[in-house]
Amino acid sequence: MATSLRAFLMMRSKSREWSIQVYRDLEELIAGWHSRPEPNESVAVMHIGFDRPLANEFDEVVDQFAGKSDWVWIARPLRSSHFRP
Repeated sequence: MATSLRAFLMMRSKSREWSIQVYRDLEELIAGWHSRPEPNESVAVMHIGFDRPLANEFDEVVDQFAGKSDWVWIARPLRSSHFRP
C-alpha cells in the first residue's frame, strides 16, 4: 500500500498563533501562502513528510529568521529507524 507525502504549510500570525493547512499539490500550497490573511506580518514553515511535528517546535527558528529571509531551508536526514516495515 502506497503512503502519500503531504506538504504542511504552518503559518504563524503576529500574535504567535499557528494555523496549519495540508496540501498534496505544491501549486496549491503556494497559492495558500499568497492568500494568507496577514501578508506582511505572518511567517511560515513548510514541512513535507508523512506526519508533522508540533508547530510550536518551530518557534525558535521562526523567531530567529522572521523578517530576514523569504525562505529558510532546514533539513533533517532520515534514518532507517524512521520507517516501519
